[in-house]
Amino acid sequence: QLSPFLNEQDCKLLDDIIAKLSNTVSAKSICLPNHFYILNKPGRKSHLLNYLCDRLLQEGRITEKEKADIFARETLVSTEIAPRVAMPHCIIQGPSFLVFAILPNPVIWDQNKVNLIVLGCFRQGDTEIKQLLKQLYKVVSDRKQVDRMIGCKSYEEFIEVTNDFIGEELC
Repeated sequence: QLSPFLNEQDCKLLDDIIAKLSNTVSAKSICLPNHFYILNKPGRKSHLLNYLCDRLLQEGRITEKEKADIFARETLVSTEIAPRVAMPHCIIQGPSFLVFAILPNPVIWDQNKVNLIVLGCFRQGDTEIKQLLKQLYKVVSDRKQVDRMIGCKSYEEFIEVTNDFIGEELC
């Protein structure tokens, strides 16, 4: 129950909180522990993408055509979305999901060094993933947060660090 003595500013704050809660996306179904990697071996961009895509092919999550689409997009434009973070992506037929790969040793991604790869596979028209990407962008836009994420040693630590930043579940 709300007090009838709430002023206009309190009502506005409550409205903002309710709106935020209704826009929060639970991503447990698209950000899974088996889609989190710490890749300690230094490598080139193409090798890392091949590795991640081949794992997804083995799981049946993407097709050869979708893998080719990821590489085709990379030739068109850089997928670096923030300092030290790249997000290669494609449209897929199945459900949307994300794959996270931490690179303790950075890789050259076009012109810049990248330590965090977020591979996005999106079903066309998926509105839930759009909300998740907004939340994710807040996280990767903060340099200190990216440093903390790159320093993680496990999936659980990665999720905890990410949740600490946004104050709600991202994954």
